[in-house]
Amino acid sequence: MAGLTNFQPDIQQTVETGFVIVTEDSGAGMVDIHDRRPVVLEPEDTLQWMDPYTSVEEAAHIAQTRSVPTQEFMWWKVDRAVNRVDPNNDGKHLLVPISESG
Repeated sequence: MAGLTNFQPDIQQTVETGFVIVTEDSGAGMVDIHDRRPVVLEPEDTLQWMDPYTSVEEAAHIAQTRSVPTQEFMWWKVDRAVNRVDPNNDGKHLLVPISESG
């Protein structure tokens, strides 16, 4: 997934560091789940995205034109616990598909 951060290795941070995931409109069947989805890049595009010498304009172009299309995603219904913030709410069991009637 494409992301942005203000963290700089080997440099004394003078502000709090943060991280965001770059998103785009969902489209196709995924819009039924959420109106936004992460920008997901192929490995070769990821290397260029992460290269510190890639210009902001080129990074924007990569995100806008080379994101993996919605049709390539697989999704299934999961337990509502997936969306709850709770330190005890963690584990592979949350990835198990549930029935549509569940």
